Amino acid sequence: MSDASDKHKTVTKDDLRNAVEKLTTKEDLRRFTTKDDLKRFATKTELKRVEKVLRQEILRVEEKVENVEEGQEDIKVSLVKIQNTLDGFVGTVDNLRTDNVVGAHHTRELQVQVKEHEKRIKRLESSTQAT
Repeated sequence: MSDASDKHKTVTKDDLRNAVEKLTTKEDLRRFTTKDDLKRFATKTELKRVEKVLRQEILRVEEKVENVEEGQEDIKVSLVKIQNTLDGFVGTVDNLRTDNVVGAHHTRELQVQVKEHEKRIKRLESSTQAT
């Protein structure tokens, strides 16, 4: 029908028959939805009941989520306390290590001094015994 002459083409019985075959029939509509099909669908009352149950369940879940969130806050507070305690403990341990290193160094110095004093005392004793 691209030509201008095709615009006025005569419709044949076959054209009409083909067009009618493509139309929906009452039988097609009966197969689409029957009263039995409609019985399987939920009624408004049933849908409202389901909605009510779902709302209750959602509220219950929200409450549990809130409880979990509160528990998480409690855990965070406890963790902060533990961190502070550990910081103090680690600081004390660091101080003890430093004191230990300093003490060990002093001990070595004193041991050297004692050995020097022992040598001096022995020299003094041997010089007094000689006189």
